[in-house]
Amino acid sequence: MRLAAPWNARRAFVTAVTALSIMAGCDEPPPPAVELARAVCDARPRCDCTEAVADDDCRSTTEVIFSTYVALPPETILTYDSACGATVVRAYEDLGCGSSADLSYDLSRGRVAECDRCKLYVGDKELGEACARIELTDYDDCAQGLFCFVDGDDPTAEGRCQSPCDTAGEGESCRERRCAEGLACSSTLGSQRCVRPVGDGEPCDEGTCGEGLVCGVLSHTCARAPRVGEACEGRCAEGGYCAPDDAGSFSCRAKKAQGAACLLSDECESGQCDLQAEVCRGVEPLVCSLRF
Repeated sequence: MRLAAPWNARRAFVTAVTALSIMAGCDEPPPPAVELARAVCDARPRCDCTEAVADDDCRSTTEVIFSTYVALPPETILTYDSACGATVVRAYEDLGCGSSADLSYDLSRGRVAECDRCKLYVGDKELGEACARIELTDYDDCAQGLFCFVDGDDPTAEGRCQSPCDTAGEGESCRERRCAEGLACSSTLGSQRCVRPVGDGEPCDEGTCGEGLVCGVLSHTCARAPRVGEACEGRCAEGGYCAPDDAGSFSCRAKKAQGAACLLSDECESGQCDLQAEVCRGVEPLVCSLRF
């Protein structure tokens, strides 16, 4: 059995597995793993998955994947939150044949909404208390609704339990937090800090331009995102991609529909180019992204 899926779908499944992995020493999968396997395997026949799998094989294999792909370390003492488990199961039941983008539960961040965390395993540290992340997992020992924030630019900094609604101010790290309104998250030399957005025609770094502007790859200057048919420096307005012509000049072209020839995923409307067949493919349902 192997995992072979587009990055977003694969990341969603891997993180879901992390979230539903059992405490070391348990022999039986937790109820959410069984229920998730049921939701996934019930949906597969309705979703035109390219690979047909017998129901019994699907359920038994999917239970194992959700249960044991990433287990919490033996010394870790966290408490399972059954209410959150039910939330994750409902998210997959409601998903049907949708993609990872349609999932109502943000598995990569343990969120139901921007300010609503849902961790399947929780600790007891309260707001403002020192905290620790659980190595090789997406968990920490903060209570439900909080997360362990560590300044990403300072690996020696002590973590503190914070609310996911907290925003970063100007000059503060935005590696794991949203910037406050009116600020942009700038990525420079591995550092991510909230800064004031840069205006049209001003020097820029990636992520610092104001709304509707892009930072030129060559000019390092903010400018309006070019539209289809206009010259580009790497990025185009929505619906276009930057590509060279026979003369070596770059311009924006319209993204391609499913079945069109491609070399890069950025060329496709779906964002997915089959690199073996070299054609744009549709967005695969999340429940089909497991390969048995």
